[in-house]
Amino acid sequence: MRHDLIKYKNTPFDETLKDYYEKRDIKDFIGENVAYRQKLANHQKYKCPLCGESITNGEECLEVHHKTPKCHGGTDSYGDLQLVHISWHIDHHSKFPVRRKIPNVGEFIKAKNDRKSRKSQGPWVLRNNRSKLD
Repeated sequence: MRHDLIKYKNTPFDETLKDYYEKRDIKDFIGENVAYRQKLANHQKYKCPLCGESITNGEECLEVHHKTPKCHGGTDSYGDLQLVHISWHIDHHSKFPVRRKIPNVGEFIKAKNDRKSRKSQGPWVLRNNRSKLD
C-alpha cells in the first residue's frame, strides 16, 4: 500500500496529523523527482531557504538557485545550489539582481520579511502599491 488510509474526518489541516502529511509529502517528492533534486531537498531539510515553507507539498513549482551567482564565482556544485519556490526565486532576483552585489544576511532577512508581510495582506497590496515597490 502506498499510504496508510486516512480515517473518517482527518484532513491535512488537522495539526495533530502534521507529521503524517509531511512524511507523506516527502515520500511523494522522492518518487517524483530526479536524484539531484532529492539530494538538494534532503540537504535543506525539504524547506525552501527563501521562504522557510515546505518544498514537498506540490503547491508551487521549484527552481534551482545558486547561493553565489556564477558571475561572482559560483559553481554548479551541490554546496552552491538550493531548491526554491519559483515565485520566491523571481522576487529574490528582482530585489537582488545577479550582476549586482550579493546581499548580506540583514538585507536578505529584511526582503524576506517584507514579502511575507505583503503576502499576508493579500494580492491587492501589490496592485495598489506598485509605485511604492519599484
